[in-house]
Amino acid sequence: MSIARRSVIPLLALLTLMSTGCHRGNEATNSTASPSSLSAHTAEQALEKCPNPDEAVRADATSVAVTYENIAYCWDSTKDPSAQAATTRALALASGPWKDTQAEAKPPNAFQEQFDTAAHFNGVTDVTVSPAGDGMDAGTDAETTQRTVDITWTWVGDDGQKAPGGRAQDIVYLEKNAGQWEVIATENTHMRTNE
Repeated sequence: MSIARRSVIPLLALLTLMSTGCHRGNEATNSTASPSSLSAHTAEQALEKCPNPDEAVRADATSVAVTYENIAYCWDSTKDPSAQAATTRALALASGPWKDTQAEAKPPNAFQEQFDTAAHFNGVTDVTVSPAGDGMDAGTDAETTQRTVDITWTWVGDDGQKAPGGRAQDIVYLEKNAGQWEVIATENTHMRTNE
């Protein structure tokens, strides 16, 4: 095991321990849906209005990071019980212990007020994700890297009605496996909701 790889393991352990406060995907649900019912439910959602994991170019770390975040912030107020449902959809681009932790997470929905407001007009988030700065953060070696991305979202209804959303900045940690980049953790470094 290389020195760089050993330094990622403690980082992942720390991120896993802090996961309930580090990623908006850890907000979540007042619903009683089980992880298996969430997975079945959210797969249907991805086909309708949210990006598909297959849109990511797996050989490109930036493409994987941006696609992951686009999916994780694509919320449908009429069908998703919480923001965690979108994170579950995005896990098709993830791997490792962090993926398993996220798949089982059932945190309270920190965006419940937004979901409630948007449900009045069948709102879905219109999401923009872009690399922050140059978006090409150096990794510890050729097998790991990270990308910092800026995210903004607004709720938009079927009839064009809109409601405020917010903005965030996340760090997406990636690891290359068999030539394909996979998300191994995310960390939210900034979150602001629009009133």
